[in-house]
Amino acid sequence: MYLGRTETNRRYAAALAELRARGVLGTGRLPFLHRFLIWAGFSPRPVSYLPWPQVLMLYGSAYLILASLIDWAVDLAIPALSSGNDSAALLLQAILVGGAMASFHQWRARKLGLSAWDQL
Repeated sequence: MYLGRTETNRRYAAALAELRARGVLGTGRLPFLHRFLIWAGFSPRPVSYLPWPQVLMLYGSAYLILASLIDWAVDLAIPALSSGNDSAALLLQAILVGGAMASFHQWRARKLGLSAWDQL
């Protein structure tokens, strides 16, 4: 379902107000990932309002990219310490980390009693 920009902004503001009221956003600043996505031109929902598969893809892909960059940097700095990273093992790790983070966000949303995105 496509929402207009006004409706999306209204829901986004309501979601941030709900997260601040529950104490999730204590600083008043958005998390780095949200600020980066907004800078890149996206208008993301807060992670607690995303469905489980999207959170899995978000955290899994971030883990995959960062783990690959760290492995590349270590190989570049210390050539004798090549880890020989297996792609299948790295993909499995990304799925496990993404699944754990997605499950955590779903659990936290239920525990805090957050509204569904469609109800905001």
